[in-house]
Amino acid sequence: LRRIFRMEQHKHQELEKEKKEIKMVADIDKATTAQEQEELNRHRLEAELQKEKMESMRRQKIVDQMRKEEADAQIEWLKKEFEDFRRKGKPEQQRLIERMKAVQNELLNSSWAVSRRKASLYSEP
Repeated sequence: LRRIFRMEQHKHQELEKEKKEIKMVADIDKATTAQEQEELNRHRLEAELQKEKMESMRRQKIVDQMRKEEADAQIEWLKKEFEDFRRKGKPEQQRLIERMKAVQNELLNSSWAVSRRKASLYSEP
């Protein structure tokens, strides 16, 4: 009877050992899965941030293009006005020159012009 008891006890110990090993493997798998999920989430976040950055750059480029087009239209209008004033006489011509200088300063100090000058400074060797 003792022998049977020892055999049963030994079987029980073996089963407990297997149970612990299975639990350990399951815990390792769970930890690995959690780590992979975190990495996947990090990659998703990075991709989302990159997408937002590209969208922001695209929007900024569109805004800069619109500002440039607006400035070009204003310059063309001023050229036309300048020609009209030049035909009309000196006092109006002087006023136009002052207005053109003011617009020129405004354009030179606009954000897109400053950005372009900075970019050209850094791009030259």
